[in-house]
Amino acid sequence: MAAEITVRQSSGSRGSGIVVIRSNDAGGLELNTNAGKEGANATSSETVASMTIAHIAWTDGWTISRGANVVWQTPVGSWGQYDFADEQLRLEHNFLEESANLTFANTAGGTAPSLVIKMHKRSGVA
Repeated sequence: MAAEITVRQSSGSRGSGIVVIRSNDAGGLELNTNAGKEGANATSSETVASMTIAHIAWTDGWTISRGANVVWQTPVGSWGQYDFADEQLRLEHNFLEESANLTFANTAGGTAPSLVIKMHKRSGVA
């Protein structure tokens, strides 16, 4: 299983929603579906303006980036989970990172790597 989106939904009238992606290999997620690459947008009429990482669960070692900036790196060979939204923490430094595509890579090459990322998204709906 490479990257697979397991939840992609919009809710409310203000253009908010969530997207959950899981993987056992390097991959990523575009803000909006583009040139055959998976996007966080639930429909072709939704344009996602930004998204923030809310929760991460992992086994093995991972590097998670927004654009060219590394925002989270797990220790090699570790496992765990962290709920950034519950702790009211934000990994993304500014709007440029929030509006950048998400990429991730397994840094350990173990036998059973796993990564699940839940993101909160905001679309251009007012």
